[in-house]
Amino acid sequence: MRRDLILGPPGTGKTFTLMREIESLRADGFMLHEIGFVSFTRRAIREASERAMADFGLDEKPPWFRTLHSTFWQLGGFGRGNQRITHTELREFNTEFGYQISEDDDHAVLEEGVATVKNKLRDDPLKAAHEWARARRAPLEQAAGVVGVPLPQLRAYARAWTDWKRRNVKADHTDCLERAVEQRTIIPVRALIVDEAQDLNPLQIQSLAPTLACAEVVLVAGDDDQAIFTYSGAEPEWIMGLASSPAWRTRVLSQSYRVPRAVHAVAESAVRTNTRRVEKMYAPVARDGEVVRGVTSAARELAARIVDGPHRSGAVLCRTRKATGRHVDDLFRRQELPYIVAKGIGPNPLG
Repeated sequence: MRRDLILGPPGTGKTFTLMREIESLRADGFMLHEIGFVSFTRRAIREASERAMADFGLDEKPPWFRTLHSTFWQLGGFGRGNQRITHTELREFNTEFGYQISEDDDHAVLEEGVATVKNKLRDDPLKAAHEWARARRAPLEQAAGVVGVPLPQLRAYARAWTDWKRRNVKADHTDCLERAVEQRTIIPVRALIVDEAQDLNPLQIQSLAPTLACAEVVLVAGDDDQAIFTYSGAEPEWIMGLASSPAWRTRVLSQSYRVPRAVHAVAESAVRTNTRRVEKMYAPVARDGEVVRGVTSAARELAARIVDGPHRSGAVLCRTRKATGRHVDDLFRRQELPYIVAKGIGPNPLG
């Protein structure tokens, strides 16, 4: 049995490496339907599926290239759609119990990766605390303290939500993972690849445990330095544990093809302040690059280059739309620069 931890710092070609691993598995006699590729984000699965289809000449994605929720929803025997909770049904829950909970579609919120709660309405913190407790496998008392909500109100909300789902034969995104843990569900594959592993929470990790134990080949890929969802229960310490386990072989992708020297230096100085991490070294791409501090300053610099430069095009990449906000919008309008806001993965708006 083979157990590999692949640590991929920024721009080091983690997805490319995983595709080559799949290619190697196929050469060793593994069929694509015997290879699982799971992550907690649709975005990661979409990228892996598109790469696999292009690299291996497929007309459709392999059957077990799925998000964790999709995998265990199917294996758990949940209905194809009738058990999913829609925003209309969330409105009915609010009406019945007198709550003010944001009426986001329960499964649509997973597009960015985690079932985050936006805390727009009065009782959204109760939902956030309940989801945190379930993700962390933690008591409500602990969740109440972390999120900052009254424990009696949290207990009442948890009872109401559980009772409402039972009476209406509904399931939320966490139910399929909880059932997988209870039933020790095994994904029917010989080889399992787990991507973006640094952002898995304890419930997700436990749902994978039976498959991790029995698959012939397991590749866990990620980078604990890039963990961004600890606020919602993610546990990058899992990767640290695998890195120190004698049962696992650790590989570090040591060359970035995207991060220039200046950016690499800033990133390394920041990440080394964290003493709870897996030590890893990777080299920047062979160009200097530059660091412009502040979103507005960076946008102004980009605008000047577009106006004065030879290419007349550019892009502002950020973690969230809020990071650019009015500052970038206003600046581009004042410069009379046409621009498109493109959310998520899609076709290049510049053609």
